[in-house]
Amino acid sequence: MATHSAIQLSSDLKAFANDDKTRCDGIVIDNKKGDTVRQYIPNSELVEFWTPGRVEEACNILGIDLPIQTVREHHLRLLSTLLLTADNHCTHVKERLDDFRRQGIVDVKLPLSRDVVGSIFSDAPKDADAFYSNQFLFSPANMDTNLWDLPLGPELILPLKFIGQLQDGGLSSQSVSKYARYEGSKPSESDFVVIKIFPPHALRATFRDEVQLYRELQDDGTTTRDYKRPSEYFLSCYGTFQQNGFGAIVLEYANGGSLLDYFRKTTPPQNRDGLCQFYNALLDLPRAVFTLSNVGSSGYTHQDIKPGNIFVFCDTTGSGTPKIRLKLGDFGMSSKLIVGPDSEPYSHDNQATLAYSAPELMVQDVRLRDRTQRVSQPAEIWAVGCVMIESLTWAVRGEAARGAFAWERHDEIAARHQSMSEIGYAFAFHDGQTILDAVKTAALEISKSVCEYDKYTKRIVDLLTTDVLRPTPRKAGDYISGTLQDVLDGKAVRIKKRSVSNGARSPIKTAKLEPPAQGSKRTRSSWEAPPPHGNAHHPCKHHHLDSYAPAAWPGGRGTELATAADGGAVHDAARPSTVGSGSVALADCPHPDITAESLYNYHKGGKMSDRQGKMRSFLNDVNFFSGRDQILVIDDSGSMALHKLEVEKVVIAITYAVKRADPDGIELYFTSNSTTGYRVTSVKSAKAVLRKWEGKTDCSNRMAATLKRVLDRVTEKAQPDQASKSPWKALPLAKTQKPAGASVLVLTNGVWGASPVGGLPSAPGDGRLLRGGQSPSGNQARDWGLCGVDDCIRNFFSSSPEMAERRGLLYATVQFISFGNSVDGLERLKYLDDCLGLKYDMVDTKSHKAPLWSILMGSLDPDIDSWPARGNAKFRMHG
Repeated sequence: MATHSAIQLSSDLKAFANDDKTRCDGIVIDNKKGDTVRQYIPNSELVEFWTPGRVEEACNILGIDLPIQTVREHHLRLLSTLLLTADNHCTHVKERLDDFRRQGIVDVKLPLSRDVVGSIFSDAPKDADAFYSNQFLFSPANMDTNLWDLPLGPELILPLKFIGQLQDGGLSSQSVSKYARYEGSKPSESDFVVIKIFPPHALRATFRDEVQLYRELQDDGTTTRDYKRPSEYFLSCYGTFQQNGFGAIVLEYANGGSLLDYFRKTTPPQNRDGLCQFYNALLDLPRAVFTLSNVGSSGYTHQDIKPGNIFVFCDTTGSGTPKIRLKLGDFGMSSKLIVGPDSEPYSHDNQATLAYSAPELMVQDVRLRDRTQRVSQPAEIWAVGCVMIESLTWAVRGEAARGAFAWERHDEIAARHQSMSEIGYAFAFHDGQTILDAVKTAALEISKSVCEYDKYTKRIVDLLTTDVLRPTPRKAGDYISGTLQDVLDGKAVRIKKRSVSNGARSPIKTAKLEPPAQGSKRTRSSWEAPPPHGNAHHPCKHHHLDSYAPAAWPGGRGTELATAADGGAVHDAARPSTVGSGSVALADCPHPDITAESLYNYHKGGKMSDRQGKMRSFLNDVNFFSGRDQILVIDDSGSMALHKLEVEKVVIAITYAVKRADPDGIELYFTSNSTTGYRVTSVKSAKAVLRKWEGKTDCSNRMAATLKRVLDRVTEKAQPDQASKSPWKALPLAKTQKPAGASVLVLTNGVWGASPVGGLPSAPGDGRLLRGGQSPSGNQARDWGLCGVDDCIRNFFSSSPEMAERRGLLYATVQFISFGNSVDGLERLKYLDDCLGLKYDMVDTKSHKAPLWSILMGSLDPDIDSWPARGNAKFRMHG
């Protein structure tokens, strides 16, 4: 062997292997996020380095007696790893390569186990360790081969570029992350996959069952009558494996996100082609249910059909209206059908998302839920019907109307079937027996809102209300899809309408409704159908409600604002004063047992502590804040140092609750640095930002500056690109999809300046703070310690009146979350809550110990704003 040549060969290979331009960032699954980076060298780079001439030279130097092409096809990884781990003189490289050849080991068998490597290097354990650890650099997993049910070695690198986490499952549930495949040494800009990662404790049941279903979908090559292959209706699975104790399912990436994402981010169809295309995509949902019930030897039920588990694929390559396809995914709750001799096939009820659960599955006693109810295809068809009536609402009336529809169901159930709310059915479509009046109203509103070119929607609504959203028996999935196809094809379809009596008895005990007192405002207890929209419909365009109305706040629900009879401002303190008058008793705060601390403990301890399902019900309700920006302002002045731990718990609890409702991230600011904002998308990132708490003692008067910056940002995000137009009267629909309002939550003790001399003025007798001539303003307010915070809020709302007034709904609110018992601080917060003289009450104050729902809701709901009307009033201000 020529020593100089061997040294040069070794030097060239090591320089190549250590060049950052040669390496790619792959990943190893060893945590829930799946973002652990391990570098590897792709085969394309290796082949480019080992040219035929370089291989011939290496064979001559090392004495390898093999054809050049054989080395290039079967031994490049072995040779590269041996050269990388050998000394500069390439000692024993040829001998080791011969040992591998004698055992029939070639590149395709790499990476090798420790035992195999140890047998080759039996006389040199250190060399064995070096070869074992370095082989992964040249031997990433082959994503194009069969990865089904494989246990992967802990160090095996997946050649995927981590893009980001799409879903954080917390401590006890699976998470989902997005990755880009590599095209040679470059990550693709269009070829993506997602990996659903299961924690170790979920491998026995959830992971195993989902893998089994994907395996059967993969193997089932049959086609159903008039339909496509079964895999066309469900997310394609590219493989499943386990690594470092975690389970992983590799799935195709839906570029349109979930159907829920699509609703929130996309403008509804604007023409005949778009509407027909969307309805054709919906046809695949009943077909998917029918197909799933026939997969494998016995079939399956999905059991969690909802917009969040339906995925959208958008084809924008052609001209004209973009085509979309819908696929069903997330089979974590699925079950195999049991075929009995005397009954139709069924599965045991896994109690997934109860809002879309069929009426025949409902049980009032939560103790009887465990595997007592039977799920079959009719129950799945009910869920499809719920999704479709939501989809029609969105397509014809807009995203705001879809959100409002959810809250109309919520209000009807809360008023008439309170026991359903308590067991998790707060947003159901039925009362335990038949569809809600809110669903009937929604169907009527859809039919009234269709335009001239729309020949489909009314007939589809008739089919849904007649054959789908009804007590059993229901039509099967193939009948539903076939009939819908006939409607879209313009064929004559006779749908026999059935009248559903409003007087049908429900098995749920209903609450007795008290009529509101004359002149009082409508409350939760006096639910009524939303009034028809007053604007005339354009004959050639569907009438979409802007996303600010009637559901300007989370999930599309709006709060009615009161004004005086003469059109002037109503005293902000008027609402609570009506409580004691005996007119209408305000409803109790929903989820009264869920506080920030209890949710923090729940997140920290896992879901096993939620045996009664209260947390689950709360988090399900919070999802309807979707699309609303959540902005946190933390007072980190010196006086707040004593409350730092409590503040951190509140921030973590709020982040955990609303992170999915605000998918683009919660904004977080500290008063010590008003020019810097942080975007929080998970509890982990919230904790990282909280570590930036400075606790400065000289920043107590910076609250106004920080709040002004935040409110200015709220205004900027609401403004359209065309500055000449009014941002709320002529806002293009595409712009109104984001955001649907903003909630600014300020965590503070109210100690911003010097103590007020003699205190802020208050009214004798009722203890409420005055406004008008006695309100502090300007320098006087700063003397009282308000430090301009009051002027900041007044200026924001007065400079953008349309933001508040548009159809009488709240776009932005300010919620002060109080800490401590400073008399001065609490007095200031009470003043800001009640006496700013705003035309609409958009400011609220709650203790950090108050029910978290009341904190998140605040001024969006008059009942919540003034809660508690009776009982323990400590939650109002201090803790």
